[in-house]
Amino acid sequence: RCGMIGRDDELAKLLSSLGRAHHGSLTILPVVGDAGMGKSYLVENFLGEAQATYPQLRIVSGSCYQYEEQTLFFPWRSIIKDIFGLGEITASQEIYEITRSIFLSCFGEEELSWVPFTLNMLGFDFEEDSSIREIDVSIKQDRFFSLMYKIIMNTARETTTIITIEDIHWSDAVSLKMLEYLINGSDSAPLMVIPVSRDAEHIQSFFSKYSIQTIKLNQLKAE
Repeated sequence: RCGMIGRDDELAKLLSSLGRAHHGSLTILPVVGDAGMGKSYLVENFLGEAQATYPQLRIVSGSCYQYEEQTLFFPWRSIIKDIFGLGEITASQEIYEITRSIFLSCFGEEELSWVPFTLNMLGFDFEEDSSIREIDVSIKQDRFFSLMYKIIMNTARETTTIITIEDIHWSDAVSLKMLEYLINGSDSAPLMVIPVSRDAEHIQSFFSKYSIQTIKLNQLKAE
């Protein structure tokens, strides 16, 4: 399968990183390259290999779009919805009850006031708890990140998990901060995160800041 795409070394790096994640280490391995370099195709082939190797693997994905650059938490919305098991559910009460159950399981009753705010961050429309509404925005954001971080790590501890984020060069600032929170987290779990990006300067600077090695795709040489 790797011979089809001519990216044997890159595929091997991804599989090696997944092996480390499977044994309990959070790994972050971005795939970077100009448009048309085959980034998404490489990741798609890797995911096929990964599922064949680890049948219980969980894969959750988010995508960024240029027209959603100002939409807070946009790529993480589909990721968290998938983790919550919200899927195609549209009934507000059912969405609330499922999320409330997850919060009870993870945090007990003390964090239930964050359920409406969390659902609003996922793109729904719930009345925010008054106690949360009064919190300073930066403090509120950090607290929200900490809750999502714990839920993501708990999910990965249940079964090895891969998170892919496509076109992260178009990410909103809050979504990058969520990724930053994951990078800086102290917990360990069998979790692999694959941000996929064009070779944008602000994204390269972001990864360099945390000494994160990337897979850089260049034009394939003609045989």
